[in-house]
Amino acid sequence: MRISEETILAIEEAVQVEEVLSSFVSLQRKGKKYLCPFHSDTHPSFSITSDGKFYKCFSCSAQGSSVSFLMEQQQMSYPQAMKYLAEKYHVPWRVTGEDAAQVAQEKAREALYLLLDKAKVYYQERLRNDPLQTALDYLKRRDLGDPALLEAFGLGYSLPEWRGFHAFAVAEGYDDALLQEAGLVLTKEKVDETVVYDRFRGRLMFPIYNLVGKVIGFGGRILVNEDARTPKYINSPETPVYHKSDVLYGLYQAKQAIKKEDNSYLVEGYTDVLAMHQAGIQNVVASGGTALTKAQIALLHRFTHQVTLLFDGDLAGQEAALRGIDLLLAQGCDVKIVCLPPKEDPDSFRKKEGSQALQTYLKAHVKDFITFKSDLLFAEVGEDPLKQAKATTALLATIGHIPDPLKRTFYVQSCAQRLGLDEALLQTKMEELLTKGPSSGPSFSPRRRMTRRKAASVAKTHPTSHRERTVLYFLLHYADYVLNAEQRLADYLFENFPDIVFSEAIHQILWDQFKTQWYAEGPFRGQDFIASQNEEIQGVAQRIMQRAKALSENWQAMYHIIFSSEEDNLAKSSSVDVQRLQMAYLSDTIRDKMEKMAQATTQEEQEKHWSDYQALKKRQNEIATALGTTVLHHHPLPPYQP
Repeated sequence: MRISEETILAIEEAVQVEEVLSSFVSLQRKGKKYLCPFHSDTHPSFSITSDGKFYKCFSCSAQGSSVSFLMEQQQMSYPQAMKYLAEKYHVPWRVTGEDAAQVAQEKAREALYLLLDKAKVYYQERLRNDPLQTALDYLKRRDLGDPALLEAFGLGYSLPEWRGFHAFAVAEGYDDALLQEAGLVLTKEKVDETVVYDRFRGRLMFPIYNLVGKVIGFGGRILVNEDARTPKYINSPETPVYHKSDVLYGLYQAKQAIKKEDNSYLVEGYTDVLAMHQAGIQNVVASGGTALTKAQIALLHRFTHQVTLLFDGDLAGQEAALRGIDLLLAQGCDVKIVCLPPKEDPDSFRKKEGSQALQTYLKAHVKDFITFKSDLLFAEVGEDPLKQAKATTALLATIGHIPDPLKRTFYVQSCAQRLGLDEALLQTKMEELLTKGPSSGPSFSPRRRMTRRKAASVAKTHPTSHRERTVLYFLLHYADYVLNAEQRLADYLFENFPDIVFSEAIHQILWDQFKTQWYAEGPFRGQDFIASQNEEIQGVAQRIMQRAKALSENWQAMYHIIFSSEEDNLAKSSSVDVQRLQMAYLSDTIRDKMEKMAQATTQEEQEKHWSDYQALKKRQNEIATALGTTVLHHHPLPPYQP
């Protein structure tokens, strides 16, 4: 099919890429730019040209026009994309020539769309006009009979007849081949004939829409079940327009609310979606009876990165939530969970407690995935160290699915605080899991191989390396800052680490040169020191100096937290990081003393190492008390006393 030059020019003149993209994805303006809807963007990197015709992300390199977006992101062909834009902007549609294959394919899809829409109308009429009111009574009993709700979702009813819809469709001029291709009828071969009959019989009908509002399939719930073998729900089969693993039920109705709330509730079934809408919660979708897929997450990702899993509070619901968490995290989503009370779903809870109570419950019981999974994993481990270690590794494995290394670091930090464990230890374990890959726990996708290769090099660094960078950051940023009693921060750091040996040589050089220059010349700013060093030192120092800005902006963007200025908390934060680094070095030194005690050949040596060990443990306990953490004690035998 050749679209006329006149039509193409009129479409190109009319379209605005911001308007087109906003119909499918969430575009959040930040100043002159936008947050990119195609990746987890925290710094505005998405731009639209001044004429409004093209877009480009300078971070993930996504770029194109309205037409290329519809073709690449919405899986439209070129003619479909142009036809969509012509309809959207009321441009007359004219063609000058036709390609037979393209025309046939396009006409076949359009015929399916028209037939499926005709089926929807047929089922809607049967819902309204059924003399027995079977489906309407069922919906009213469940408090889902609001006419506006029924219209918004196109609910209908298939009569308990073998050929009710088939007879209607044939009378309308549709042949059996098209009806079967659309998944609306089934066939059965008999000796002398082929019997055609309705796929959906005696069922409440849920039309399934694509993103532009065209019906692509149906789900049907049985209402009168006389045979225990009859499935409660059946869906349309795979067709040229319906692929169940690529569809989220309710997304067409929810997409604007999802963009507005920047969050989507993900529930299990069709009636859960209806119940949430009835309760005034519109940003909700369902996987529609299939296990959650990457394609469904990618579809949801176009509108938000925030996903809240909503499941029953029983074991089956919790297990379903656990399965979804890892997959969502791996696709770059920020995940929260709400578990309803046991044996409750959104529909039953709303009917018992009311719509307002459901809204209140969802807000009051939302958990981040670390809290949810740690509560679940540690509920039965008790004081068994092996089970505690296994549960901790499982929690880290889930965090390991997060592709963003910065987010992973913060979640490991949150995990350490929640479990009362040393953060450096958990970071080291995380690096080990990332390096080993699938055999160590989490399933790592091919897109994260580069992350694992980077992690392999990181894993070779000393566990305290990130603590050292934190201390160096404070030194470079705030060396001349007066803490208390007129002691400057640099003096405080040098006093607490008089003989520090850094795990990375370049950090040691930076520290030693700064210390020498500080005591030789008196107080000065970190920037002055950096300017006087060679390129290698400057590069390391500048990377360390960027730490605060990157972390602060990411936390503010992700969690909408407004931090007080770092100077306000400098005394406390520097003290905490110094104490944590001291804890790490004390642990190393204590292990070294224990080894020397075991290897000592004289009682005098043993007593000396034992005395040192006791002093080190005392200092370690003092710091642990100040930090509010717990030290796991390893008690060596004291020196032999005859």
